Amino acid sequence: MARNSTRRWRQRSVEEWQTLLAQFAASSLTISAFCQREAISEGSFYRWRAQPRARLPFDPAASATSADRTCAARGAVPDYPDRHP
Repeated sequence: MARNSTRRWRQRSVEEWQTLLAQFAASSLTISAFCQREAISEGSFYRWRAQPRARLPFDPAASATSADRTCAARGAVPDYPDRHP
């Protein structure tokens, strides 16, 4: 199968990948169809989808501990001695 030599490789930013992943989640397309439409490789798509949260911008909700979430649900503030200002 011949490759289209007019396509050029380009590096996408983390924000661009986040946008692409969000667009995929909102679409009803298969991964294969979405990647073809967006001109990205399926391998890159799978690799970025599997990236650990540490690679993505900080999300406080994702990094909260279960104690933080439990206390927040009760309207309390957890007491962590090492976190006092």
